[in-house]
Amino acid sequence: MIDRRRLALMMFAVAGLAAGAGVAGADEDWRKLADRLPPREGAVWTAEGSSRVDPPPFVGENYWLASWFPLSAFPGGNQSGNDCWGYVSPSGRRYAIYGLQKGFGFVEVTNPRNAQYVGYISGATSLWHDVKVIGQYAYGVSEGGLGIQVMNLANIDSGVVTLVRNQMASGHSTTHNIASNTATGFLYLCGANIGNGGLVAVSTSDPTRPSVVGAWTGHYVHDAQVVKYTSGPYAGREIAFCFNGSYGLEVIDVTNKSNMHKIGGSSYPDVSYCHQGWLSEDWRYLYIDDELDEGSKVATTTTRVFDVQNPANPIFIGTFTSGRPAIDHNQYTANGKIYQANYRSGLQVFSSANPTAPERIGWFDTFAGNDDAKFNGAWSCYPYFGDGSVLISDIEGGLFVVEYDDRKLVIDADAIPFNVPPDAPYPVAVGIDEIGTTVVAGSVRVWASIDGGPETESVATDNGDGTFTAMLPPAPCHSDIRFYFMAESESGRTFFHPARGMEEAKRVYVASSVVPRFVDTIEGTNFNGWSVGDPSDPDTATLGRWTRMKPQATVAQPGSGYTGEHCWVTDGRAGSQATDYDVEGGKTTLITPTIDMTGMADPRVSYWRWFMNGIGSEASNEVFRVDISNDNGATWTNLETVGPTGNGASGGWFYSEFKVGQVIAPTATMKVRFVATDTPPITAVIEAAIDDFSVLDGACEFCAADYNKDGSDDVLDFLDFVDDFGSCSGQAGPCGAIGDADFNGDTSVDVLDFLDFIDAFGTGC
Repeated sequence: MIDRRRLALMMFAVAGLAAGAGVAGADEDWRKLADRLPPREGAVWTAEGSSRVDPPPFVGENYWLASWFPLSAFPGGNQSGNDCWGYVSPSGRRYAIYGLQKGFGFVEVTNPRNAQYVGYISGATSLWHDVKVIGQYAYGVSEGGLGIQVMNLANIDSGVVTLVRNQMASGHSTTHNIASNTATGFLYLCGANIGNGGLVAVSTSDPTRPSVVGAWTGHYVHDAQVVKYTSGPYAGREIAFCFNGSYGLEVIDVTNKSNMHKIGGSSYPDVSYCHQGWLSEDWRYLYIDDELDEGSKVATTTTRVFDVQNPANPIFIGTFTSGRPAIDHNQYTANGKIYQANYRSGLQVFSSANPTAPERIGWFDTFAGNDDAKFNGAWSCYPYFGDGSVLISDIEGGLFVVEYDDRKLVIDADAIPFNVPPDAPYPVAVGIDEIGTTVVAGSVRVWASIDGGPETESVATDNGDGTFTAMLPPAPCHSDIRFYFMAESESGRTFFHPARGMEEAKRVYVASSVVPRFVDTIEGTNFNGWSVGDPSDPDTATLGRWTRMKPQATVAQPGSGYTGEHCWVTDGRAGSQATDYDVEGGKTTLITPTIDMTGMADPRVSYWRWFMNGIGSEASNEVFRVDISNDNGATWTNLETVGPTGNGASGGWFYSEFKVGQVIAPTATMKVRFVATDTPPITAVIEAAIDDFSVLDGACEFCAADYNKDGSDDVLDFLDFVDDFGSCSGQAGPCGAIGDADFNGDTSVDVLDFLDFIDAFGTGC
């Protein structure tokens, strides 16, 4: 059956863009519609006015969240955001302009750590808005219509922004992007419904009535940067660097608006969609992003570098990468840096000290999820305020203001055990490296939650050697404790480990011991009782059936198991195309051997999984299903469904663990199955893999001599009992900091408890 939702989105987007651009199929941005996600929920957060203990789930490296305005902070019921730009008033106060689905929002960011909402201008409804500023006016455009929205910023310091008019002269109504050249006072429309979707020059000589004065109409222009040279062979000439999809880079002389003409151009290997670019600060180099190559032609975010010292002869000289798999979008240069808004990997920042091989020096992730090649997350950025702050506009997340600060605390937890003993506090330690700052005394702590319950706090003890020890709370046997560490620095920052706090928390299983009942590391090619295909529901896939092998690495599948070389994988071979051996034509099922789980106190199923649900801009509604049966496969109960987006649906190894008893009654005839599907006729690149499958059981028994329940009877048990006995003697039990000094359970701590413990300790375990 055809995926009607996806087909409808595609048809709507293509129809709308054809009408808006005047050139059907010229704009590839319909893919953004197919990947849409709901707005991220949250409240306005500022570093000076909000809680440090419960920050939003956004992290970075050397870039810190100063303020966050989610979509709900703006009027109009906006379901998405888009572009951003900035404005500095004559008084020096700084403002963000944020493009929204239904208009433009204005936020004062003079103090980045205490940003304040100013106002909102309604506009056309569209996923795409763009805005630029010349003088005291902001000029906004949209693919939804209304021409150029002229917005007066003269009274913004008083909290007033006004819409002067929606200027729709010369038949102009819709526009994809707008560029500006403040040196000449001209705006340039890109992808408008006039001028064949080319580059249309607009004069602001009357700033309240911008007027079309010329155009280059060769073909569709997606975006542009326009500059006026003041020295060298091109002194006095105004040149537009245009980014034109499959046409690559084209350079247009726009000095004479009646004779705008192409003077040069270039492309690069494997061009997919030349999307946007920006000149280096000395205008010697040009950095270009391609919006459709990640995941299909390149594995990581790749920026092209051109030498444009002669604008008429751009020379491709190389690439650089963030190392992340996300798609690149808009980028700008300032302050010796290159700032990139790269969708799901957020803001990526590079030093341009070596302009032909920039080095990444920081990042900030606004998406707070997998940074795979999908059209969600950071749309654009603005680094031109001069105070080190950067605006980031996010499609689902809202408007972010971040600051650069490379002073930090690096929290590194000691090895965390798989299990901790029940009903007793357990010490966990961290080391803290101080880089450019120091830790605030008494600020190191651990936050813990038992089985998803409320978080409790334990302040860590400073061990005097750069390490700190805090206590996990006592928890019942067979429960789970999730926890994270927090510390504050003298530079005024709060650091977490893991970085997103409870969202990425460490986890320990509460049991006196953990017994492996069934373990298969999937090494070697022996099936070990596993089977491919479900007898009651036969496989229909024509390609990509499950195979136990060492896979060949591609952009869609791993090059080995999570541990070792082998894993179960959907075919696992690599062809000349990613689609050569992936799942095609239906489903393929992998089933474990029959496992006896009777007599287990708390059986847990665990495994590492891989699922790729389409690459690059490809959209898919397929899922990866994991089911469990307690009647040898006659009936199945779902354990988890991965996809179609998020939760590890775009490659990478992810760990899963389930308490069997919470899902289904354990029996002697347990099986688990893994189902990967590619449903015709809409197909996608589907790859799945499974490694390190196990069934573990937790025990709760302790030897009486193991007083502190650390798994061994030794002198520490004796010393811990003596400490507790000394502090509890004569009191009613239970009593004790480590264990229960009422050793014999008669509700009184007295000499009989001491004698009984000595007997047990002498007997040993």
